Amino acid sequence: MSKKHQFLFNNSKMSILGPTICVIIFLILWETTVRGLAVPRYLIPPPSLVLITIVERFSSLVTDAMVTLIEAVLGFIAGTTAAFLLGALFVRSKLIERSISPLFVALQAVPLIAISPLLIIWFGNGLASKVVMAAIACFFPMVINTAAGLKSVQHESLALMRVLSATESQIFWKLRLPTAMPYIFSGLKISATLSVIGAVVAELAGATRGIGFQVLMSSYQTDTPMLFAAVIFSALTGILFFQSIALMEARVLKHGRR
Repeated sequence: MSKKHQFLFNNSKMSILGPTICVIIFLILWETTVRGLAVPRYLIPPPSLVLITIVERFSSLVTDAMVTLIEAVLGFIAGTTAAFLLGALFVRSKLIERSISPLFVALQAVPLIAISPLLIIWFGNGLASKVVMAAIACFFPMVINTAAGLKSVQHESLALMRVLSATESQIFWKLRLPTAMPYIFSGLKISATLSVIGAVVAELAGATRGIGFQVLMSSYQTDTPMLFAAVIFSALTGILFFQSIALMEARVLKHGRR
């Protein structure tokens, strides 16, 4: 193995080993503190009990996590697509950007939990309301990142393209879009986690399945171990989605540099 590959291998091991050790230490402290202070399990269960709950209810948790993930992915696709198109439109027209941007800022300032009951009324208790909420959650950061990325081209490069009589379409595909890819993927990664949050929040407002539904039912039943297990699976769903986008980013940007 070459020195370069040995260095990368060692760095990869450290990037995994460090967080793993921190998690183990945290769990040990959690377990010993809860048991040592005799904290009631309905308040804070020990991680061993949460783990037992995950093992016993694993099938149900995976099913609910998949439901939430599907809602999040559909909302992510709809929200980021609309946001990308609007971000591209902002680059073409400053008047439209100045007219519409305050509306989106105002929408972003409204808590998602306040919108979810309205979506249940408008779209029902099924898939549609969850997808719309996920789309709303991931829309704003994608618009901002897309517009910023498409505007980040160097003035010299833009002037050169125009001197060469390039059309606006050619400037967009050959210059603006390649330059904006890091910004766009940053927006996609942020939106990936936000779409999961949006789907869970919508499920809390009304659902018959999903991680949000599990959280709601567990809280009603004071089943704190299951509540912790559902929260953990929600986090894992967001991490899985985020890492999928990060992997896609690495491949696309690596291909673009060739």
